[in-house]
Amino acid sequence: MRTVNILSSELNIQHLSTITARDTGSELEILYHFFLKGIVITVRTTCPKEDPTVDSIVGVFPSAVLYERELNDILGIVPKGHPDLRRLVLSDDWVGGYPLRKDWTPAEESEE
Repeated sequence: MRTVNILSSELNIQHLSTITARDTGSELEILYHFFLKGIVITVRTTCPKEDPTVDSIVGVFPSAVLYERELNDILGIVPKGHPDLRRLVLSDDWVGGYPLRKDWTPAEESEE
């Protein structure tokens, strides 16, 4: 993501506060929150629900590793180039879809 590279190299931002995301209904919106001298900078991007991929920012901000794993778990967003997309929030045997998507219902959970 070019914007993140600029924040790091030109503005010398070194602190990623968090990454949040939401299902807007028609697409998935990802918000990257950075902190610089008392100022919060938010970078927003979107991806289609049919192809939920974004570039990983772990190469620039290593602290994004867990946030991106969480996005993958609960919204199905795949950060391309992420070094380790093991489950973080949901159990390894979860097959019930993505719980923070608007079209998810608890009925999709697998029965035991």
